[in-house]
Amino acid sequence: MSTPKRNLRQLFSRRAREERKKEQKGILPFLWESIKKGVEGGLSGSVSNAVKWLLAIIFVTGGGWLVNELFVNPWENISIEGYVMKYDQADMPLVGATVYVVGRRQVEFETDEKGYYSGQVKVRKKEKTILLSCDYPGYDYFQKPVDIPVDKPKAIRTDFHLQPH
Repeated sequence: MSTPKRNLRQLFSRRAREERKKEQKGILPFLWESIKKGVEGGLSGSVSNAVKWLLAIIFVTGGGWLVNELFVNPWENISIEGYVMKYDQADMPLVGATVYVVGRRQVEFETDEKGYYSGQVKVRKKEKTILLSCDYPGYDYFQKPVDIPVDKPKAIRTDFHLQPH
């Protein structure tokens, strides 16, 4: 038999087709097949191989994100409090002024009748500062960077003194 005919027979043989299909299946069928072979032939070596593959997949896909969220750079709740008042007049609170964290959606605090605001903000453990803003109609818009206390779960205290336009 000539070489080209032999090559064509090998190319179209059933066994070659099955192997090509196995190669095209992907990682999940490969894992399933290895677990199935392990159950048929004894669990010790193949189960450990399947577990290794499974752990590798978990680590590559979501495990890195999970480790980061839980251990490397987790979220922490920090308390923020302070007063909003007119500039050079500590006895004149601005009732209804809005204090919010720049770059965070729906994290805003409104002052009460004494000009006091307080609330909780989620920050990353490695964040050093956050930017607070204060706004009140008829007064200048004001932004202020605030340092986050390192390894101390105490509240951040920040007062705003606003000037009229």
